[in-house]
Amino acid sequence: MINHKTYLFEFSYRERTKELDFISDILKRFDNDTLTGVTIFANNNIYKLEFLLLLVFEKNSEIFDKWLIETYPQKKTNLKFNYSLSEIVANQINNKSYTAHSFSTLEQLKTVLTDYKNKVFIFPTSKIMEEIWGKTEQNHSSSIFLSHSSVDKPLVEEIFLELQKEDLNVWFDKYEIDLGDSITDKINDGLNKAKLGILCLSRSFLSSNWAKSEMNYFIQQRISKDNSNFICLILDLDHSEIPPLLQDYRYITIKESNWQQQLINYIKKRTSL
Repeated sequence: MINHKTYLFEFSYRERTKELDFISDILKRFDNDTLTGVTIFANNNIYKLEFLLLLVFEKNSEIFDKWLIETYPQKKTNLKFNYSLSEIVANQINNKSYTAHSFSTLEQLKTVLTDYKNKVFIFPTSKIMEEIWGKTEQNHSSSIFLSHSSVDKPLVEEIFLELQKEDLNVWFDKYEIDLGDSITDKINDGLNKAKLGILCLSRSFLSSNWAKSEMNYFIQQRISKDNSNFICLILDLDHSEIPPLLQDYRYITIKESNWQQQLINYIKKRTSL
């Protein structure tokens, strides 16, 4: 019995050519006996443009896992989870306006992963649109800062991945601080650019000096600027355990059935102001 493993990555449709090096390196590193399926899917629905990459490994997937972490750790944020191959085909392809292109060589990849519209991507990239219409100024100050305890990092990373799927600009230390970086400088930079903070409050959070310092920063910002620039996400605290200065503000608790959607809606509302 063949035990294959599938990976589904989601990338930017509008900036798709940025993934050429990543996909090229995959093709160079893994041969056809190991990597038996490579397919690009494009959803050309103008209201939900998507670029998906499906990889199917018949063996040595653990080598790919290790290679991905060591060589392209940031790409883990592009992985879509909880999809079987049949679900990908049934739910992601058949019921939407997807086109597909399977390939095994770099030359085949380069015929469709271009800046220009083609048989797979019917719209050009942002680069071509900017050449036609001019460049749109980007506001890089709309980052969402995820303040958390390192003990809670596995759960907070799940939250981070959900926010990434909503195309939200999130500052998460795991993917912002590299080896050799000054942790203090990086965190200060993230806080300075943050338009909104998410305080992931837990008992571990309240025991962390780093996390409490970040919390105090947002509280000071609210007091001095009268600006509601953070929200509390309660992980494991009762109301009485929430710091007194925060008890008066509305918060979201993960005990609520729809807490993720509440959080996403709040973030989109606050960052659009």
